[in-house]
Amino acid sequence: MAAADVTASRPATQPASQPAVTFKVATFNVLYRNINLKAMVETIRQADADVVALQETNAGSAAAIRKHLAGLYPHIRFRGGRTADGFGLLSKVPLNNLRWLPRKHGWFGTWLAEVKLGGKTLQLANVHLYPTIPPRGKGLKELINQFARTERIRAREIAYIHKHLSRTLPVIVLGDLNSVSFLKSHVPAFLAKRGFTDSLGVVKKNPVNHPTFHSKWGKNLWRFRLDYIFHSKHFRTVTGKVVGTRGSDHDLVVSKLTWKDPNNPANGNNHFGLEVNADDIVYVIDTSGSMIDIFDLVHRKLLDSISLL
Repeated sequence: MAAADVTASRPATQPASQPAVTFKVATFNVLYRNINLKAMVETIRQADADVVALQETNAGSAAAIRKHLAGLYPHIRFRGGRTADGFGLLSKVPLNNLRWLPRKHGWFGTWLAEVKLGGKTLQLANVHLYPTIPPRGKGLKELINQFARTERIRAREIAYIHKHLSRTLPVIVLGDLNSVSFLKSHVPAFLAKRGFTDSLGVVKKNPVNHPTFHSKWGKNLWRFRLDYIFHSKHFRTVTGKVVGTRGSDHDLVVSKLTWKDPNNPANGNNHFGLEVNADDIVYVIDTSGSMIDIFDLVHRKLLDSISLL
């Protein structure tokens, strides 16, 4: 990267505030052909999230969850599950205003629900976008090409889903996006451009190095980051991690969140997605041309970030 200009600034010191109330949300694609239900259950138990969004549930996984996790999650709901179309919601607090958004463009729908976490109500969108089926007998190049082709379908899916998200409530979008970060116009970029924050991305230096999917196709073991938690500007990510498991071909992703304090500008300032409190902020302007495709986004984010100082 060629650094042409560097500007440093120091935000005003903010008074100390009381510790914020935190809560945890998680997403987990449990694999509809799952035969290791014990490991699946223990992975969910280990994460101990307040709300868990599940994809690819079926009768067997639903029964195991109800049997072993009902004490932890008194509010459990499932729908679908004949093949990979199953969805589940596990919650320690009541699930309200559940609404099914029928599929369009892809194979699966989206399950919307409202919950009260940290004293405030928010909307959850449990998402499972169109999958990429690896071509038989092909290598990495053809697999990437297949991801690119199916990404066009996912782009239409997420645009459709976004239109149906609440315009009055804070929103968390989580699930199996089936989108890899190395493609242009990928689904995470769509959400980021509309003000959503990649929760794991703000607490991991290089989130692409934290894959959530692992499967052996042919002679190769492929690992990609396909599962995400995105939240609107109303939240701040405190911690986030990928919980490895043998209970599925996906790992569980969990984030600890808190509500941003509108009266404390130091609480959760989002400088290019880095939700941290800093004494110094340095802006490095890249003039190499490598960011030309997203220049408008970078320009807008830069202005937003400076306005927070």
